[in-house]
This record gives sequence, structure tokens and C-alpha cells, in this order.
Amino acid sequence: MNEKRFGILLTDYRMPDMNGDELTVLVRSRYPEIFIIGFSIEAKEQAFLDAGANIFINKERLAHRLLPILYAVPGKA
Repeated sequence: MNEKRFGILLTDYRMPDMNGDELTVLVRSRYPEIFIIGFSIEAKEQAFLDAGANIFINKERLAHRLLPILYAVPGKA
């Protein structure tokens, strides 16, 4: 079976089974090269950055900030 790899992970903070910072720790430990973007309506920037995310975006600004960030990630978009 072929394993598919992704260059970017975009994750919300609040999810049913695990929070986004927990997912970030898990993914970062398995795929250290992935670019991780965490987002939330809550003030969770430090939680995401401490977990290993590359960047945090407040949901209120997500639509305006996401595309420029994705285009700026070298070799990912």
C-alpha cells in the first residue's frame, strides 16, 4: 500500500475527539516537515505554537489570511 503525504495541515482547535493542539503534537512527531496551520475563534495561538504549529490564524481573519499564507509556503502550495 502506498502512503500519501501532505505538505500542509490546517486544523481547528475544537474537534470531537481531540483538540487541534493535540493533533498538532501527534502529526508533528510523525511528520516533522509538514507545515501546520492552527485556527480557532478562541485565543489559542500559544497552545498551537507550543504544540509545534507553524502559524495560528484567528477564525475571524481566516478567509483573508489563508490564501496568502498558503502561497508563501515554499514548495507546498
